[in-house]
Amino acid sequence: MRTLFRNIAILAVAVSPFVSGCTDDGNEINYNIQPGNELYLPLSRKTVDLSRGADVEFQWAPSIAYDNGFVSYELLFDRESGNFSAPLAVMTSQLNGSKAYLSVTSKKLNGVARAAGFGTLETGNLKWTVRASKGLFGNVYTESRILTVTTT
Repeated sequence: MRTLFRNIAILAVAVSPFVSGCTDDGNEINYNIQPGNELYLPLSRKTVDLSRGADVEFQWAPSIAYDNGFVSYELLFDRESGNFSAPLAVMTSQLNGSKAYLSVTSKKLNGVARAAGFGTLETGNLKWTVRASKGLFGNVYTESRILTVTTT
């Protein structure tokens, strides 16, 4: 029974754009954003010992939507040689992506370091940047920074 209701709901959502009439009210949605392209914290080449258990604060310049709408943010991590086309980890910023900062626990950073191939008590570099999005369209900041971590 639950599956039947789920299938009906999915069908209703899929068909509704074709059933309802569309009128041009002159208000086009503009998905373009001007990315902040500036990272504030942590500074490049900052060293973090993850065994201490302290959170790491990430901050960046906010982006601006051309229609002054909502912009959401994701923190991206990659290997030092990576280009963020397939990031190791993606984390939504504070308040469901609405804030231009994120506090990341040492446990989560240790997981990112493991995904990068770092072993126990090993020191290595992670690259990080931000992706600002409006709807389905996002821009990766041009600036990226290196964070040196020592795993637990």
